[in-house]
Amino acid sequence: MPEWTPQQQQAIEAQGSNLLVAASAGSGKTAVLVQRILHIIIDQKVDIDRLLVVTFTQAAAAEMRERISTALMETIEKDGNDPHLRKQLLLLNHAQISTLHSFCNQIVRSYFHLIELDPRYRIADQTEAGLIKMEVMEELMEAQYEQNDPDFIELVEIFSTSRDDSPLRDLVLQIYDFIQSQPDPLNWLQEKTAMFMADKAQFNESSWGVELKMILEQRLMAMEQLLELAQAKCHMPGGSQRQLETLNLDLQQMQDLRTAYFQHDLSEFYTFIKDFALSRLKSAEKDADQGLVTQVKELRQEARDILKSVTDELLPRHPEELIDELKQIHKVMLSLYRIVERFTELYQQHMMEKSLLDFNDLEHCALSILRFPEAADYYRRRFEYIFVDEYQDSNPVQETLLNQIKRQDNMFMVGDVKQSIYRFRLSDPSLFIEKYHHFQVEEESIDRRINLDRNFRCSQPIIDAVNCIFEHVMSAQLGEVDYDEEVKLVHGTLEKPLNPGDVELLLIDRDAQADHDEEDVLEEADQIEIEARLVAQRIKDLLTKQVWDTKLNDYRPVTYRDIVILMRSTTRWVGVFQEVFLAENIPCYADVNNGYFDTVEVGIFLDLLRLIDNKRQDIPLVGVMRSPIFGFSMEDLITIRAESPEVPFYDAVMKYSDSNDGQLGQRLLAMIDQLDRWKKEARLLPLDTFLWQVLLETGFYHYVGAMPGGIQRQANLRILHDRARQFQKTSFKGLFQFLRYIEQIQASSGDMDMAKILGENDNLVRMMSIHKSKGLEFPIVIVAGMGRLFNLRDLDNPLLLHKDLGLGPRFVNLQLRASMDTIARNIVKQRIRSENLSEEMRILYVACTRPKNKLLLVGSVKQIESAMKRWTRPMTHHQLAKARCFLDWVVPVILRHPQGSPLHDRMTTTWEEPMIQDTCCWQVKILSRFSLGEKLMHKRQRAEITRELWAGKQVIPLADEQEEIFSILNWNYPFKESETLPSKLFVTQIRENYKADRQQLAIQVPEVVSQPQFVDPVPRLNAQQRGTAMHKVMQHLSLTNMDGALDSLSSLLEILVDREILTALEAESVDLEAVQVFVNSPLGQRIKSASRVYREAPFNLICPANEVISGENISGENLLVQGVIDLYFEENDGLILVDYKSDRITEYNLEKRVEHYQNQVYWYRRALEQIHGKPVREMYLYFFDNRELIKL
Repeated sequence: MPEWTPQQQQAIEAQGSNLLVAASAGSGKTAVLVQRILHIIIDQKVDIDRLLVVTFTQAAAAEMRERISTALMETIEKDGNDPHLRKQLLLLNHAQISTLHSFCNQIVRSYFHLIELDPRYRIADQTEAGLIKMEVMEELMEAQYEQNDPDFIELVEIFSTSRDDSPLRDLVLQIYDFIQSQPDPLNWLQEKTAMFMADKAQFNESSWGVELKMILEQRLMAMEQLLELAQAKCHMPGGSQRQLETLNLDLQQMQDLRTAYFQHDLSEFYTFIKDFALSRLKSAEKDADQGLVTQVKELRQEARDILKSVTDELLPRHPEELIDELKQIHKVMLSLYRIVERFTELYQQHMMEKSLLDFNDLEHCALSILRFPEAADYYRRRFEYIFVDEYQDSNPVQETLLNQIKRQDNMFMVGDVKQSIYRFRLSDPSLFIEKYHHFQVEEESIDRRINLDRNFRCSQPIIDAVNCIFEHVMSAQLGEVDYDEEVKLVHGTLEKPLNPGDVELLLIDRDAQADHDEEDVLEEADQIEIEARLVAQRIKDLLTKQVWDTKLNDYRPVTYRDIVILMRSTTRWVGVFQEVFLAENIPCYADVNNGYFDTVEVGIFLDLLRLIDNKRQDIPLVGVMRSPIFGFSMEDLITIRAESPEVPFYDAVMKYSDSNDGQLGQRLLAMIDQLDRWKKEARLLPLDTFLWQVLLETGFYHYVGAMPGGIQRQANLRILHDRARQFQKTSFKGLFQFLRYIEQIQASSGDMDMAKILGENDNLVRMMSIHKSKGLEFPIVIVAGMGRLFNLRDLDNPLLLHKDLGLGPRFVNLQLRASMDTIARNIVKQRIRSENLSEEMRILYVACTRPKNKLLLVGSVKQIESAMKRWTRPMTHHQLAKARCFLDWVVPVILRHPQGSPLHDRMTTTWEEPMIQDTCCWQVKILSRFSLGEKLMHKRQRAEITRELWAGKQVIPLADEQEEIFSILNWNYPFKESETLPSKLFVTQIRENYKADRQQLAIQVPEVVSQPQFVDPVPRLNAQQRGTAMHKVMQHLSLTNMDGALDSLSSLLEILVDREILTALEAESVDLEAVQVFVNSPLGQRIKSASRVYREAPFNLICPANEVISGENISGENLLVQGVIDLYFEENDGLILVDYKSDRITEYNLEKRVEHYQNQVYWYRRALEQIHGKPVREMYLYFFDNRELIKL
């Protein structure tokens, strides 16, 4: 039983209230959720099928189910056979532990009749739904063009380009997808469209007016803060009194401006601010500190820029004119609403005809069902408790759905708004934030909040660093939550830091100037390659360190699998990192969702499928002809094109094949016939069967398997085959539709996952996006690309969408062919930008809370002097909101830390701001690309010198490397004789004088048999096979019970044949008289009376190689000697050894054969004495041929 913290214990046992558990990173929220479920099951005796547990992913649901099952079985094992607990194990498979979509599916399956839905419906995946949307859009647009509605034509002119109307089509699809997160999508869109008809008073009361007032207040506050900071500079020693006078006047003007803002309406405020201007800054005294004077000027200029942004971005024209523009564009927005409405009707109609639902339909159908009292009441009665995991990632429709079935006090929601990073999936963190502020920490509250702040993942230095950064940059305005004492991380783990345990910040100065003697090896390298080289260098350094392992409760060496590289986005970056790591011999794997369609094997095979579908596609045709599938050379293609230079290439191929009977013409005809045959088969066969047949017929599957990375390439082709099998289950059929299906995948999600061929225990460095790392933990985390600019391109879309503020279009004057941003667009744009930056900050938080032992932040910066000026500015909310990358948040904090001295050294101006007093430790390094390129330069120089030396050229190598180069080239392996040394020998290979013949130790090539034995008309055994048969008989002979009579021995042979130990042919070859002589001999009688007898006893003996093989340089080597002893037995305090021989013996060769086998018996004796620790008193050879027993 784990030791729960007081907060965890409260979250597990609290009753009689709705609970919101705000669980920080690494606080064990999943463990707490599972334990609360167990508490309810075990202590409150509630059946598990009366609980609804909603998770974010299917993997999370499966993990939770597994945890509960394991815990239940452990409890049953510990507390005895409790019938209630055993019942819960049976109910577990039926318990509603699933994603919300799975729960919605269960609702719809049960109550389909309430909404008149076909019960045979099927869930369409994203790609199939996308194809249907394309069909519906095509049908809709054609119908609209036929009607020639002037409003629609105006809509096309406003939102389309001169080339086509695809931007309008994309916009309709974008709006449709966006509104699906609302409980009543079309009603929401209609309400937001009606906002454009608001008059002045209605505008002020609308969400636009409220948001505008908040933005204006923030801008005015930011101006005032900057002027006050400038005023404080003037009060410093050396500050200018003249500038101070101007600033005092500025602040008085700001008071007047704020009064105008609070006491007058928007029109009057616009009139006031339009004529408002700060007075001219007086010149400073000659003896004033010029650094302070400059800083005052910069702060005041920044305040003026804010003022200018108000008039340029928020109120560029008179408010009445801006509101009038909204009214003028209302007709366009209404037309857009009708198009979306009509698209929704057609799409749902098509889906119903095909008995399909997509995931959004599931949610809305379930919500429609739950609006029927009987359905809602059923689920309200059924579920005693409702659990929601990752609550910060919910959206309004999911919230509404759960509200339909909850009771007054049975909700348990767990999450962390600081880790809400899925706004692009339309999750709404404001749902969590609203409850966070509404729920109370008091135990008696019906809506109660419990904070889990103790982190059980990260070591103390990492927690200190994370707290230091985010308490200075994360706020309700930026991050959407105040990083205060309630949410700060508290150390609670046994994890220990790497030694040293500091968190590292590695900055690369991309614009560093070279010294006169430095070569810029990385001059052509871009930002990504430079960072990749630095990361590779740090990984090699880390491999020399020790990392704490909680399982071992000790330090162990760092391995590649301990290290993960996180990136904001893996696009472009992963490929470069993989190339650099490959060059540096660092094994790596990228867990990414892109690159699949860029692989050679997938590209070629898709081109072949396109060609089968339609041969008149020149680019796929040329690609497939040049590929291994058909194997045409470049010269072949030139020959074909030379005969018909003006026609499409397919026509050129047909013309050449018709007019030329040569080898090339015959190959072209064969290719065309093959394509025609495949096209016919594609119509008849199931698509997945057809694809697999083509892969095997062409040999392409096996060909790519023989290429470098063949396992991965074959896995990628199998993924395509799996996609074809999935496609078979959709409402679309045929090769053409499958190719459209693949194109839709590329258009919607951009790519497919690469096949996963590696396991979690493979020893390599992993690379993944920060989003994929959420919920995971790693010993060492390197966050790369910290200087990569945020992607804010969504703000340039022709129409902005926001859940609260609605639509933000541009105002387009078709007569003047001019467009300008509406006030609605400017307001929505500011809000979306703020929310996007908040999400970026939460993404950074997720990345920084993944490591257990070590955190490294890596980023490159251009024009570091300019960046330093930006980072030294006061860390106001306005300044932090101007961030363009992660470094703009991290560096200003470290710059104000005592351990940020490398940053202090790069400052060009005086800076009097107080240091942050914090216990966190930082290692800060600023590197140039020259220091990173130095190692690469030496490697290139050494390679060049080595090439020239091999070519026989006289070169003068670097003085400090000359000796090393020649020692490498002239090096001789000091253990040459050990190259032919075997790792093991059989006793039969060791010859006279106990030494093996080195020449006879080479690999023996088996004798080639002229024909198999079963072809031989007269079966017969060779000498070795006859000897084996005799040994088998001696092995199975019962020496204690056998009387030695020939009849008894014959019976033994029959038994061995019946048991298939001997064949009939082997039994015929056995010399029973030789066996009888041995059994009846004095030695045989001694064996009968022996206390212990061992037969066919194998042994392994390790001994020095120079005791077995003669050689000069093998004294330090060992050999494994193996053998099988026929028989030995214990007698008194010693051992008696017997070895059988089936050699042909004459009076002339007996002495030589005995001498020959003495060495073998010696090794048997040595092995027995070493194994048993007893001496071998006697050794015997028994020759079956002459029935003679010889004592050695």
